[in-house]
Amino acid sequence: GSDISLSIKLLFSSRFEGHAALTGTIPTEIGTMTTCTILSISSNQQLSGTVPTEIGRISIKEYYFTSNSKLSGSIPTEIGLLTRMDTAVFERGPFTGRIPTEIGKATNIQQLFLRSSDYEGQIPTELGLVRGIDYLFLEENRFSGTIPTEFGLIGFEQ
Repeated sequence: GSDISLSIKLLFSSRFEGHAALTGTIPTEIGTMTTCTILSISSNQQLSGTVPTEIGRISIKEYYFTSNSKLSGSIPTEIGLLTRMDTAVFERGPFTGRIPTEIGKATNIQQLFLRSSDYEGQIPTELGLVRGIDYLFLEENRFSGTIPTEFGLIGFEQ
């Protein structure tokens, strides 16, 4: 398979979704991309490690870190820096930890998919600050506590 550090330039215009058979880890240099619109790293079964914090530097609209990879760890707090992002998918993998409260700063999110992982703890009240969410999927995790009352402020489209 291809080493991801050699394939990084392909990310500018491609979705990999299992076709590239990437191996290794996501390099921190991913934060230097400036012209990428969609970053999709899903179904790459040999891709491992964590999602680097440098993703917070990318001006991008859609992120997909999803199923059938060996990516693990928690969502970086730098997700709050992604003010241009409208879709975020961190699901169906061995993702763990708490959803960072900083996600409430990513106010342009319209679709947030965090299902089928091992997220735990309370659902952050800051998600109620994201008023334009059309789709929010949190099922099949290990959340505890109550649903935040701030969710009543979310402007779900009917």
